[in-house]
Amino acid sequence: LAQILQSFPSHLPPRATNHLSGFSPVAGMPWGVYVNKVDRRAFFEAQPNLCFVNSLSLELKPMEFKSGKFGWQASKPNQKVKVALAKETVEAQVFLSCKADVVGKFEMCTRRFLELQPTLEVSDIAEDAEPYEFQTSSWGWHAHRSQVVTVGGEALQVIVNFQAVLKGTKQAHGNADALADENAGTVVPKSHCQKEDGCLAQILAQRPTPAKKQRRVV
Repeated sequence: LAQILQSFPSHLPPRATNHLSGFSPVAGMPWGVYVNKVDRRAFFEAQPNLCFVNSLSLELKPMEFKSGKFGWQASKPNQKVKVALAKETVEAQVFLSCKADVVGKFEMCTRRFLELQPTLEVSDIAEDAEPYEFQTSSWGWHAHRSQVVTVGGEALQVIVNFQAVLKGTKQAHGNADALADENAGTVVPKSHCQKEDGCLAQILAQRPTPAKKQRRVV
């Protein structure tokens, strides 16, 4: 055994050593740091539709929110999109976030809802998304709708809020664009939901509204 071990070289051959020393650190990788190339003014003048490079599949997962209410939520970072501007089409990335709040009067409790584990497919809501500048200074697309979802035999009134925030557009706090807008579809506390219409109005009022909705310049 000793003779076999002595037959092996005591150091790596030059070729192997050069291979290891030539390994580039992460900072030197070709992809580098993501930079947004979508011009803000051109974006709001063109009013482009939300167009994904790959087919979107957005299935919300059931969960209990901090308020004690329940509903569905999901997010997807770094989704590739094509932004059709007046003079060019620019590739970009968006952070998708979507939340569905159960509103109005219902008999189902949180425990029963979570036991049933219902999912909610809302991929088609992206088709209705419109360009928005959010109050947090980031911008992208936003959509919302009201729908009825049957869970465990009970029809639940649901408000769905969807947003696709262009990565790198937040001016003040780096690239945490969608995280800053995480109050989308904020659940109204139970004490404020005495009437179904009032609760629905408050949910809609709390959706992420733009600082200024830009319109196409003719």
